Amino acid sequence: MIRYRSLMLLGFLLVAGRIGAQTIRISCPSFLDDKSQRIACIEALFSQDKYHFTMASLPPSNGFGPGLVLEYRRHLVSAAPPGGQAKKSLIDLSTTLAGTTNSSWLAGGDLRWVLPRGYDAAKGAGENAYLWLENHQEAETLRASFAHRTVHTLYYFGEGSGSANQQFVFAEDDNYGFLRFRYPVNDSLAFILEGGADQTTLPAINDASAVAKHFPSNLPGLATQPTYAKFSIGASTSFEREIGGVFSGLPKQDNPHFQKEMPFSASNQVAFGWNEAMDGSAFTFEQFTFASDEQLGLKFRSRNMFSADKHPFITKYVCENDKQRQLCSFGEIDVHALLTFSHTADNNQMPFYLEPTLGGTDVDSRVTLRGWDNYRFRGKDRALLQFEYGVTVWDPFGAFVFYDAGKVGTSPSDLSPMDFRQDTGLGMSARLRGHVIAQTYVAWGAGSTRWNYNFAKTF
Repeated sequence: MIRYRSLMLLGFLLVAGRIGAQTIRISCPSFLDDKSQRIACIEALFSQDKYHFTMASLPPSNGFGPGLVLEYRRHLVSAAPPGGQAKKSLIDLSTTLAGTTNSSWLAGGDLRWVLPRGYDAAKGAGENAYLWLENHQEAETLRASFAHRTVHTLYYFGEGSGSANQQFVFAEDDNYGFLRFRYPVNDSLAFILEGGADQTTLPAINDASAVAKHFPSNLPGLATQPTYAKFSIGASTSFEREIGGVFSGLPKQDNPHFQKEMPFSASNQVAFGWNEAMDGSAFTFEQFTFASDEQLGLKFRSRNMFSADKHPFITKYVCENDKQRQLCSFGEIDVHALLTFSHTADNNQMPFYLEPTLGGTDVDSRVTLRGWDNYRFRGKDRALLQFEYGVTVWDPFGAFVFYDAGKVGTSPSDLSPMDFRQDTGLGMSARLRGHVIAQTYVAWGAGSTRWNYNFAKTF
């Protein structure tokens, strides 16, 4: 079986290599000579219509490898009835296949339907179809997804924030599918309903450090892995504002004169979910999650001319990437927060493999406490707070510094900020279309220096 997966991955790499080379040859004739062409080509490889590449979707500690995403997008337009208005909807269908160097793999599909709504044909036809979508994110959306994932290497260190630093390993096969309905109230608030099923199995592995060889069978979820019926209700909020300043003129000078135009955005999501064990076993639980992301761009508009040789750093790095608008970037401040509370009633227990984790990167490819090993701390409840400052060094590459703090526990009362684990560090990142797609970093906080890398889950 492992040999078959290795051959499948090799064949996939050969096909992906040919597609990638053809894309560069057709779309990027000046790839090696023109910086703007080079960046545009890389962005196209990871985001273009019909097909593009991905480097993620599998949990860390399973090596890395490429993925291929195939997309089909179509706008559906209905004619306007007498005295009425034309309506337009969007069908967006994609499939993903990804494999890694340790033969872990993922295959799945996603169907997104932006429900019909009225539109102005003069503004939303032909080349402006994409603008129609961008300007109608408040439209109701129905989404269906399904996937299979085989993961060969996951780690378990025991329960709670005081677990011993001894690493045990297990493997996991997942099949999951869900249907999600998003109903926007306005541009800033939307309600989300989601229902589906999730099946996880823990295949036996031949490893001296396997969880099954070191823990009794009464470890919740080790002997039995139920199929779950899942339902959740939640809401998301988004807020954007540009913090500008009144420009005050100065006498002519040969130094930069800036006017601040700092974009601020705040995104928050809250959800409560029910996870019902369909076999009637005592593994039913509920879970509350809250996630937030606040960003502040330190951008300033240059309002005068000055000598480039007198200010080489500002000319070459700070103001290089947006010369047309004379907009200069001094970096971006990013603040993340994450809370997870799990509850089990009566004699129910939560399977250990579904418990939230902190340390390195979690199973959803989200960086947590970067100074510790992946999945280092595991518990029913989790709290995480992160601060990050990043700056573009050579587009699309940037540098950043960060601070993480968090803790796991068995109840909300365990998550006192006074007892948070903490780390700090610095790293390099790659960003496409405004989103970080990959990063590598060095972190301090667990009594030693740790290096790691992370790919965004999807892009």
